[in-house]
Amino acid sequence: MNTQRTYRIGIDARFYRKSAAGVGRYTRELLSHIFTIDHQNEYFVFLTEADIAEWTISQPNVHPVVVKAAHYTLKEQTEFLRTLYAHKLDLVHFLQFNHPILYTKPFVTTLHDLTLLHFRKPESPVKAFVRSTGFKVTMSHALKAAKKVIAISEYTAQDAERTMSLSHAKMNVIYEGMPQAIQLLPGAKDAVRKYIGTSDPYFLYVSDWRPHKGLVTLIDAFTDFKEKTKLPHKLLLCGSQTVVSDEIRERLISSPFASDIIAPGFVPEELLPAVFHYATALVVPSEYEGFGLPVLEGMMYQTVVIASDATSLPEIGGDAALYFPVRDSAALAKRMTEVVTSFDNLAYLKKVEKHLRKFSWTKCAEQTLDTYYSVLEKRR
Repeated sequence: MNTQRTYRIGIDARFYRKSAAGVGRYTRELLSHIFTIDHQNEYFVFLTEADIAEWTISQPNVHPVVVKAAHYTLKEQTEFLRTLYAHKLDLVHFLQFNHPILYTKPFVTTLHDLTLLHFRKPESPVKAFVRSTGFKVTMSHALKAAKKVIAISEYTAQDAERTMSLSHAKMNVIYEGMPQAIQLLPGAKDAVRKYIGTSDPYFLYVSDWRPHKGLVTLIDAFTDFKEKTKLPHKLLLCGSQTVVSDEIRERLISSPFASDIIAPGFVPEELLPAVFHYATALVVPSEYEGFGLPVLEGMMYQTVVIASDATSLPEIGGDAALYFPVRDSAALAKRMTEVVTSFDNLAYLKKVEKHLRKFSWTKCAEQTLDTYYSVLEKRR
């Protein structure tokens, strides 16, 4: 790392807020760890008004800049563009592919996944086409115009190579870090029971409800599990319900065990560690993930993780998770039964402890800074 020259580095952190889910977590953790390491360069962090309300970093070389330009808007292409040029930056890091396509100065972008290209929202064909085309144009420009692309998993890099014809040599695969464990508060178990309204054991799902997340498979598997075992377990479905397909709604209504399915929406952050810890298992049935951070969160709180064998999940879960063939509800039901009836929890925890050492936000920040310097030093 260069220790002589000071650079002006911009970071597009317009997903800093907690409600921005996985990208928000990546943004907050990465910035916190970069700024802990680097007190030399000048950073200009671009935030929306919703983000600045949650901004907590106070450091002489870090300057928050509020921009009234949300993602996917005309202002992103005009006002944000002017703001970037006004700050005379040596490098910009767009933490998501959204960016002003007329910005011609050096930049790095992070590629989380290609979900928006592979899966469309349940909407009219015309809207879906317009949205998909807009995403593809913006993403394609971001990947091709960037000096370097940070992919958060090897699977994501391979998907970009296959889908977008992006050279693998242009990408740096940098894993996200392991979330920092939050100590469970006294009375946490009772707080969880009160929150979900039952003391029965439960399987946990934590993600949004978009169709590719595998909720239909999970509900079908839960029904199978309940019918065959007659056990009192509940299914706790946490996460945003902004996009819910008709198929998911139908499964929720028609399941003979609908009364055993609890859907509280977002779990309060202070309660989430206990919700993870006291679950019988975390189930990640997704058909597509660029990384799958909940896999590490479940392991961190000593919860058994059952995941589909799709996309990046085996890469991130390694040998510490249990897998089932994607979309195979019968196989998932068998895994759920295995966890309840014949699982060696001690051996699992030993695997988890070893596996989690591979993921570090400090390492992620160091590798990201190395990526910055690989671009900045090349310009000199």
